[in-house]
Amino acid sequence: MLNIVKKYFFLIIIIIFLFSFYFFELDNYFTLKFLQENRLLVEEFVDSYPLHSFFALFMIHVLLLACFIPASLGIFITAGFFFHPLFAIFFSTLFAVIGGVINFFTIKKTFNLRNNKKVNKIAKNLETGLKKNEFFYLILLRLIPSPFPIQNAITVFFKVNLKKFIFTSFIGVLPWAIVYCTIGTGLHDLIQTADDLSFNDFVNPKVILPILGLICLIIVSLIFKKLYLINKN
Repeated sequence: MLNIVKKYFFLIIIIIFLFSFYFFELDNYFTLKFLQENRLLVEEFVDSYPLHSFFALFMIHVLLLACFIPASLGIFITAGFFFHPLFAIFFSTLFAVIGGVINFFTIKKTFNLRNNKKVNKIAKNLETGLKKNEFFYLILLRLIPSPFPIQNAITVFFKVNLKKFIFTSFIGVLPWAIVYCTIGTGLHDLIQTADDLSFNDFVNPKVILPILGLICLIIVSLIFKKLYLINKN
């Protein structure tokens, strides 16, 4: 019994945290509605304690990611909303990677994703192709919209090197951070001028252009992937 508890210690902690997070409805604090209703109060606190606010936000980000809670979108927007865009983008990316690393080790230590012989055999065959273009595929994995914990599980499944995981995660997460932090900066202006946000309020260059930029980036990545693979073959 003790061995089982030791083996699944992190998983047990995560389950308890997840249950508490949603049972006490803490997810309501990471919504646009909360941001709009409490903007002045939070801004006053940020102005009074900028460093405390800055690191508190990103430590929360790390904790949520480490516990498999997909809160990056809300954190990125919040960071762009309250802090300078350049600082928000860099530190959002940095702490997302730190949370991802914790997530990586939790999955690696808790789950044996290749315990089944057939699964392990299939994985090894896929690894052969993956290793040839590992750096590119890891970047692409981060660019494709999908839950962060699932992306991390895939990297663990294919036994990706930690250094490559960190480097490619930073590069792959950065475009998302740029987009959502920029949106957060744009929302700051919108919320100041609009009492009740509607869809039409979001149709402006500050919100639309970053999204279009990311879409173009993904399309270019997919085209590059196709052309690259054809050339390799």
